[in-house]
Amino acid sequence: MKPMRRSELKLSTDQALSILKHNSHGVLSLVLPDGTPYGVPLNYGYFDHKIIMHAALTGLKLDAISVHPHACFTVIHKAEVDIAHLSTLYASVIAFGKVELITEPIKKHHLLTQMLNHYGVSESMAAHALKVDAPQTVVLLLTIDELTAKGYSQALEDI
Repeated sequence: MKPMRRSELKLSTDQALSILKHNSHGVLSLVLPDGTPYGVPLNYGYFDHKIIMHAALTGLKLDAISVHPHACFTVIHKAEVDIAHLSTLYASVIAFGKVELITEPIKKHHLLTQMLNHYGVSESMAAHALKVDAPQTVVLLLTIDELTAKGYSQALEDI
């Protein structure tokens, strides 16, 4: 990976992980089988240096991952435009890795539970949701190989 151009804005690994732990949505960027780039906004969970997402049993995400499993996932913690200085107060993270499709029921249940824990969902609500939705869901598991974060430390004051 190329070095960050504005290295003075590079955030630490701890700050990057904090962004992942305290947010709920990001953009999964993939390459479709025909080579077309494809970015899709998703909710996610973070657990054990992995990003957990879910999808229907068929669709463009699965088509892309089956051919090109390498992906990146971007989370923007904050982005406030500062008109007076023609700048933006922001903090963001990009996680790079390989996406694995998890369909095995026990592993899928465990990962979906971790994703729901990310949101603070109660055990009873999670159990009900998993019973209803898990059979028609596949888990997308991005194991983070590289993590980079950029922004202003002030943008992280609320986490």
